[in-house]
Amino acid sequence: MLQKANQQGLDYYKLDSQLDEDKRLLDTYQSEFNKLEGGAMLDFANEKEARARLLSLSDEIRQTKRRIQSTQKQLDSSICSYQ
Repeated sequence: MLQKANQQGLDYYKLDSQLDEDKRLLDTYQSEFNKLEGGAMLDFANEKEARARLLSLSDEIRQTKRRIQSTQKQLDSSICSYQ
């Protein structure tokens, strides 16, 4: 019983850590996206590279949001199973 509880706690901790990491990553992506969308070139040599990064960021933001939703659902369901 104790081993199962320890494993559940470890699983929860991993999911919670992943959620925090993904939220920080999303903030970073969103900030860069907003700057590029506002016309900042950041460290890109030309507008074509900046536009390509903007498009890839859009995909990364979408994927990160999906991962956050999935992880949050897993956390929510694990909380219910602990009770």
